[in-house]
Amino acid sequence: MRILHIVSNISLRSGIMSVLMSYYRHIDRQSLKFDFLFYEKREPNYENEILKLKGRVFYSPKPTQMRKFNAFINGFCAEHSEEYDIIELHDPFLFFFYRNMKKKLKCKIFISHAHSTRMSDSLLGELRNRLLLKFNIKRPDVLFACSAVAGVKTFGKKFARYGIVINNAIDLKKFNNNEQKRNRIRKELRIEGKFVVGHVGNFTEPKNHAFILEVFSRVLSEQPNSELFLIGSGDRIKAVQDRCKALDIYDKVIFAGVRNDICNILCAFDVFLFPSLYEGFGIALIEAQAVGLPCVYSDVIPKEVNVITENNRILSLKQKYQDWVKAILDKRLEINYKTKEKIEKRGFSIESEAVKLVELYEKISKKV
Repeated sequence: MRILHIVSNISLRSGIMSVLMSYYRHIDRQSLKFDFLFYEKREPNYENEILKLKGRVFYSPKPTQMRKFNAFINGFCAEHSEEYDIIELHDPFLFFFYRNMKKKLKCKIFISHAHSTRMSDSLLGELRNRLLLKFNIKRPDVLFACSAVAGVKTFGKKFARYGIVINNAIDLKKFNNNEQKRNRIRKELRIEGKFVVGHVGNFTEPKNHAFILEVFSRVLSEQPNSELFLIGSGDRIKAVQDRCKALDIYDKVIFAGVRNDICNILCAFDVFLFPSLYEGFGIALIEAQAVGLPCVYSDVIPKEVNVITENNRILSLKQKYQDWVKAILDKRLEINYKTKEKIEKRGFSIESEAVKLVELYEKISKKV
């Protein structure tokens, strides 16, 4: 079986690609292969790894370049006719542009997969994309989403009736933690004796870094030996750095950039702060809980991520900064090294979820 995943880009910074690649590494690639069709070139990306895993990548013009895009799609479909069992689109509002590919490729199933509760960071973009989604005459055959709330927000009530949630699972083997490992990493990072507030997320509007800085500046007032550890990159990083300087906390903030060892760095934190404006899921919270971190996060994040409930604090972004400070410094919150079993039972182990996904694809394709 071969599946064509349609994504905007295959960048290492893409949360969607991170999930897809995690599944691709763990599925039985003798029976199932992933190809990727994308329209934005960004570096660094997953192209080399995809090719090593026997997948293929195809770069197209942007859908907004209608003439070039349509010519490419027609040529692509003619060349790859009958090669694919399933098409899976990861930007649901773009279905309008790809809707005819199923027929042209002589493909069995077209899946639309929602990964967020919003379709754009701007109001105008959100309205435009929702109109594109709403006024399609044709519809996808199957609806996927990373969470129930993302599915309903994107596809409406019909998702609650027949949509399918695909868990953003992680490789639990990577997220081992114990006191010895934690102490070693803290020593390597030179943060011994510090109270470390950590965050993982690209410097984009939804991650709400401005809020993080305001809260952390107040944490410092109560716990001067604190440090803020920010992992990620993005267009807004300079604005965040400038705000740190304005708040006079720059020397207390570590900008760690993009890391390939997040599973280890997380072990060094004392608490994980995640006050997102919106999230389709929030996989960083599952990773943080996997290493046993207490998590303080916003109530807009889907409830599925609240696995280790006794060690999490959920607050509204409308609450005062001091309420968030109180939650972060709550003495009842502590590192818990025995969380994996609960996380696996809730369906967030990539090994078991990859098996389920292959079975699901096979089940869907047989219904045709």
